[in-house]
Amino acid sequence: MQITIVVNLYGFFYHAIPDEGVLSLEELHHIVRDIWLTRFDDELESERSARRKGRPKSTKEMKLEELNLREAEIYRTGMGTYPNSFRKLH
Repeated sequence: MQITIVVNLYGFFYHAIPDEGVLSLEELHHIVRDIWLTRFDDELESERSARRKGRPKSTKEMKLEELNLREAEIYRTGMGTYPNSFRKLH
């Protein structure tokens, strides 16, 4: 999973950055905050809505929430250690 997530990150930015390779800081923040960090929101909402009241969270829901929190923290702290952070999980 670690390699897949890192490859997805690099692939995402490869396709998100324009051909001229220049983004303003505001554009970069928009891409990370509003696109990359929200990419699992629909799937997470689906997991939440499928859970009956009083039932525990599914493993998938917990993993998605954990991933969201971890990536939000990585973004908040500057994304300097993004790939290394996934080594702690496995």
